[in-house]
Amino acid sequence: MALSGFTYHEIASRCGVTKQAVSKWKHGIPGDRVTAFCNATGTTLLRDFLSRERAMREIQHRERECDRIAHIASYTPGRAA
Repeated sequence: MALSGFTYHEIASRCGVTKQAVSKWKHGIPGDRVTAFCNATGTTLLRDFLSRERAMREIQHRERECDRIAHIASYTPGRAA
């Protein structure tokens, strides 16, 4: 956000959210707001960073804890006949 040169209020109005929501994004931008944020700031640095991190995890065969839990939770055992 600092690199964009825009205030939180300007980014918020461009993304269609409140200034308070944007101030919470210091801790991480929600996945469904990444495109809006990139469009609002005029840069794809965030999307590029997230893609790079995802690729590095795949190369190193690392799995995020939330991905591991989602995989376990998606398992549905077959019914006994």
